[in-house]
Order: sequence, then C-alpha cells, then structure tokens
Amino acid sequence: MSTAVSSGMSKPRRAMSFIWLLTVAVIYYGSLYPFELRALENPGQAIAYLLGTTGEWDKPGDLVSNILLYIPCGLFGMLALKERLPASVAIVVATLAGTALSCSVEFLQYYAEYRNPTCGDIYANAIGSAAGAMAGLLASRHFQPAWLVPLVQHPRASLLLALWLGARLYPYVPTIDLHKYWRALKPLVLAPELPPTEVLRYLIAWLFIAALMHACYGAKRWALVFAIFATGFFAAKVLITNLVIKPADLIGCLCAGLLWLTFLARVHARYLLLSLPYLGLLLFILLTPFSFSEVALRDYGWVPFKSLMHGSIGVNVQSFCEKSALYGGMIWLLARGGFSLAVATLLTAGLLFACSYMQIFLPGRSAEITDVLIGLLMGIVFVCLPREAAPNRHE
Repeated sequence: MSTAVSSGMSKPRRAMSFIWLLTVAVIYYGSLYPFELRALENPGQAIAYLLGTTGEWDKPGDLVSNILLYIPCGLFGMLALKERLPASVAIVVATLAGTALSCSVEFLQYYAEYRNPTCGDIYANAIGSAAGAMAGLLASRHFQPAWLVPLVQHPRASLLLALWLGARLYPYVPTIDLHKYWRALKPLVLAPELPPTEVLRYLIAWLFIAALMHACYGAKRWALVFAIFATGFFAAKVLITNLVIKPADLIGCLCAGLLWLTFLARVHARYLLLSLPYLGLLLFILLTPFSFSEVALRDYGWVPFKSLMHGSIGVNVQSFCEKSALYGGMIWLLARGGFSLAVATLLTAGLLFACSYMQIFLPGRSAEITDVLIGLLMGIVFVCLPREAAPNRHE
C-alpha cells in the first residue's frame, strides 16, 4: 500500500521536475543563442567584470521583464521540491537554484558577442526566482486563500490567464502621473474609434477569458469574478506606462460578458463552440493581410525561437507570453471540449505548421518553426500539470 502511494505521489513530482528542467533549458537557449562563444579562458576576468557591475540595476522595463523571465524557474522548482523538503527550505533552494542559473548565464554571456552581462540581471532574476517560489507555496493546501483554491485546482487555466496578462500589460511598470492617466482614458472620451474587425478580435479574446473564469469558478461565481478581473485589468492599463484603454477592447469585454452570461454559459458544448471563432482569430493573426505572393518571399526558418532572439528582453517576453497564451488557448479549448490533450496538441501544432509555412508567401512574416514548438511546449506543459476538474453540469 505504501509503495503504491509513494509511486502515485512521485508522478506529479517527476512532472514538475521535468518542467523545471525544461524551463532551465529554454532560459539557457534564449540567453546564449546563437551560441557563438569565445574560448572560455581566464574565468577570473569574467568574474571580475561582473563584480564591477555590482552597483548596476536594470532599467524599470528590463527589470520587470527579467523578473518575469525567472518566475517560472522559481515556481516549478518550488513545485518539484515541496513534497521532498519543508516549505521554507524548498523556497530557499528554488530561489538559490534560480540565482545560480542566472549567475552561470551572465558568466557565459561575458564570452558571447552582443551581450551585456551585469549584476543587475542577476538581482532581477533572483527576485523573479524568489517570487516564483513564493507563488509555488500557494499551491500548498496550508497556504491557500479561499479565492485562490479554484485557480490552483485548474493550473492550465491559471497558466493561460497569467500568460494573457503578461502579453497585454507590458511594460508592467506603473506610474504616478495624472497626465498619463488622462492619456490612457482619452481614446474613450475623444472621438472613440470602433473598427469592426478590432471589436471582433477583442470580443473573441474576452470570450476566451470568460471561458477560463467559468472553468475555474463555475456559473454561480462567474459574474463577480469576471467583473473583478476586467475592472482590475482596465485599471492596470490606466496605471501602467504607455498603455491606453482602447474603446474596442472595452466594448469587446462588455459584449463578451453579456454573450457568455445570456447564452454560452447555458450551452453544454460551450468550450467546443468557442473553439470555432477562436480558430478564426488564430488564422486572422497568423495570416493577415492574406495577400499571398505567387512565389516564396523567403525560406522557411528551422532555427527555433530565432525571431524572439532580437530586440529588447521586454518585447521578447511579451511576444512569448502572447504566442503561448494564444496557442495554449487553442489546445485548452479543444481539450476542454472533449478531445484528448495529445490530439488537441497535435491538431494545434499541425495548424501552426501549416500557417507558419504559408507565411513564406506573405510579406513581413518570419515563417519559422517557432510557433509550432511553442504550441508543442504548451501541450507538454499541460500534460505535466495536474489534471483539471472535468466539465460538469454545475459549471
């Protein structure tokens, strides 16, 4: 009996350990690509260089992005360790592991071209690891507030919500500036624009959020939770630097809430039904402007994540969150609608490969394997996460 229990408990632990290692591999890949390192000579010089930057901190946007980058490392590290170690020890170990990972990355970046390693990155990554480990503590029954329990019981939906917010709220840095608050609200007051295509895109996006909320909190609490989430989201857009509230976004939110409350919440096949317009949104995003050339405009790119290796880390984190939420959302809707996770993942990956290959005929597109890999990664993560409660008539 004890052997069976021990074996059962080891499966989720092994799954969390696998995701933890996968997170480490992704961080190494993104931080060291294209792996053109000089000979690793005179390590003392690299260490001395880093120690010379101990007084440097990242700029606010990069600071927040570097923190977010390492939150998964601390989170999955904590989830992998929490059954083996006391909670306080697991938090410390997960935080130290993330910090050690950051130190090794910054050390190796000293030997890489076009990299600027600093202790500021290490500070931010250590904070992110600690924040992720503390978030992992909330997965323990002894530390769960009542409002958090549904999110913990539905980790796939919670992950998609977090990724969606990570994509929509960049650069994440709030400001105290009344003029900025007015600029955020001005599109709603002065000549609001409501392009039909944009309203439809936001409507589908908010219907997806409604579905996530419904899956987590059920029909009875859905209206309150959705209202609190939407209010907090638009308040954050007012407070965060460079963000504004678009009329189409607000109208899409209101219409999605009304449509879900009056119709979709009452339909048993709501998730499968929503997957159809969501598929249309996915095709629209991937294949716009639909002006296909008769000849290939570029070769297909087989280098993973190449398009995410350029530009600022903040933009890259935002783009990764957006793609992960979008493709993971397609998998989640199909799985919630009755498909197995494996089939949902393969269907989504196949669709992403077809669309990404068609991008070789579209101007201004990257046409590479990255989208397919992100879809597969999301499917793998979903498989490793604890199983969610199945849909039922009480939702």
